[in-house]
Amino acid sequence: MFDRVKQNTTTTGTGIYTITGTPPDGYRSFSNASAAYNTRVGTTSFPCPCLVRMGSVYELGYYYFTSPDQLARGFVVSSSNADAAVSWAAGTKTIEIVPIALSMSAIGGRNGYIEGDVNPSVNDDASKGFMPGSTWFSNGVLWLCKGNAVAAASWVSTDQVLRTGAGGYIYALLGVDDDPYPRTDASQSRVFYTDGNVQSSRSTDLVGHELTTDATTFQVPIKISQGTTSIRGTVIARRNSDGAAKLFNLNVQVKKGVSTFPAIFGTTTVAMVAEDASMSATTVAFTVDGATTPLYMEFTGIAATDIRWSWDLRAHEVYIGSGV
Repeated sequence: MFDRVKQNTTTTGTGIYTITGTPPDGYRSFSNASAAYNTRVGTTSFPCPCLVRMGSVYELGYYYFTSPDQLARGFVVSSSNADAAVSWAAGTKTIEIVPIALSMSAIGGRNGYIEGDVNPSVNDDASKGFMPGSTWFSNGVLWLCKGNAVAAASWVSTDQVLRTGAGGYIYALLGVDDDPYPRTDASQSRVFYTDGNVQSSRSTDLVGHELTTDATTFQVPIKISQGTTSIRGTVIARRNSDGAAKLFNLNVQVKKGVSTFPAIFGTTTVAMVAEDASMSATTVAFTVDGATTPLYMEFTGIAATDIRWSWDLRAHEVYIGSGV
């Protein structure tokens, strides 16, 4: 966050904002502000909350510096275009750094976020104001943000296995079924330790959404544990302009050994169950890159078209981890 930063932009369409003009009295320029944080220029890990406005048309969201006088969209919080990115007409707009309500609950990033039954996903990232250390409470579980890379955020829940530096494992549960709130007394929490690996199982909801604007394939990483994982669920693709949609049913199985990379096995099903004809070009697929732990769910949209993708998946894992 930078104080007293305000200038103009004449950018049109939905491209990167190029900053122009002299700051008003009492304000400083975006290039001056970015100079103080030059290590963050060109990264998406330091979102900059801004308001862009021309008359009654506005866009409020998180942006990041691509150069000292250019800002790219990270995530649009609200706008006069139904909370989507504004395609700007010609003219001079004001652009200034402002506080955004959803990031005000904690200095340094969004924190203490409560979302009844939706767990955080890889897309709850820096573009939405989350920082390493941000917390999220849902389904009676407290989540901690470990990494906030855009579209690859890492969250860990208090009922997941954490690897210790000594080569062992810690399993911590800060609540029970009828009392899901975090304990304040360490003696009341359930903490167990084991040096070895034992087999266990769990089911996890994978819920999220993303916007594509062209036909470039977009990847959503899904981290795979050692063991066997079955993922099933639905994906909906919906075009913003007219509501045309396509619905997919998904079923994929993945195996990962202790020292091997994940591999898809068996039959992967990506079945279209409902479709508007104009959405036929949209596709969903699964792939692994053979060099890292994620499985990738891939979305392919339509050229020059805003499509909102939403997924609701259930992952059932039988994995090699820790025991209680």
